[in-house]
Amino acid sequence: MTRSQFLDQLRPGLAGLRPQDADDIVADYNTHFDEGQAHGRSEEEIARKLGDPIRLARELRAEAQVRAWEEKPTPSNFFSVLFAFVGLAALDFIVMLPLLGWLALFAFVTVMICIGLVIAGISALVSVLHVSQFHGVSPAIARFATGTALVAVGTAIGASLLLFAQWVVGLLAKFARLHYKLLKQADTSIP
Repeated sequence: MTRSQFLDQLRPGLAGLRPQDADDIVADYNTHFDEGQAHGRSEEEIARKLGDPIRLARELRAEAQVRAWEEKPTPSNFFSVLFAFVGLAALDFIVMLPLLGWLALFAFVTVMICIGLVIAGISALVSVLHVSQFHGVSPAIARFATGTALVAVGTAIGASLLLFAQWVVGLLAKFARLHYKLLKQADTSIP
């Protein structure tokens, strides 16, 4: 993406800001390109480092709304901040919601399998008493081993699912922190 393409996508995304603020933002990003080229970087490389101009414009609008709320905490500014964050999150939800839905479905199915394995294992362990009375010791030992194995496998899968869930939550927390950093540092320069 070239400088002009980047700025042409950034400017319409700043609609709703004061014209002077939008002009200042576009001028700042134009300066980013000037500074980057002075350091020998191409326009494409600079644009890649700056990120998606549409998303950047949403983040900048949200940040401007937060500043307006901080300067003058009125109900209209509150709702402006709220709608700015909803608009910013909409793209995340379009991408993240299906992924989270699939992860939730995977977790649900895995939990059901774990519960099924544990119940089957406990049933096999309980049936040891019945089998040993009528069929002898060998079938009882086999049922005991099978029941113990089913409970162990169900428990191991459940523990693995918990570790996986912890990892996913950690990734989501990193994503949220990154989002927060982008909002806080949206107007800093990139050398």
